[in-house]
Amino acid sequence: MIKRDYVMEVYELPLPAGAAKDAKPLRRIRVVDPDTHAVLDDAHGFGYRSFHSANVGYYYHRYPEKLAAAKAKKAAILLWESQHPDLTERLTAAVFLAKAGGHPLDAKQRRALFAELTAGLKEPPGFTAADFFRRHA
Repeated sequence: MIKRDYVMEVYELPLPAGAAKDAKPLRRIRVVDPDTHAVLDDAHGFGYRSFHSANVGYYYHRYPEKLAAAKAKKAAILLWESQHPDLTERLTAAVFLAKAGGHPLDAKQRRALFAELTAGLKEPPGFTAADFFRRHA
């Protein structure tokens, strides 16, 4: 089991001064350090509405370099697609036809198809077949 170095904590936001007496306080979630109880992320003081959004938000704060790399890879794929629309169309059509026929391509077949269609290029793409097909899944 993976041990996390953070925990989620549920807390209540204070009610505004003019709120009705029967109004329920807003419950929010923040990410805290389990040892020191220091707040690691609380959505700029507003808190997260769900545990899922707290996990996602904390990931964005914790690993900005992974997000930058993913954005750069996506930009490279988009640029390559705009420069090679015929190959992009052939690749996506082959995957679609295989899936429509009831026999979707596995990873090995996708790699082979990608290598076959990009073999004649002067400069190979700066990403893998898995990256390309992940974008078109």
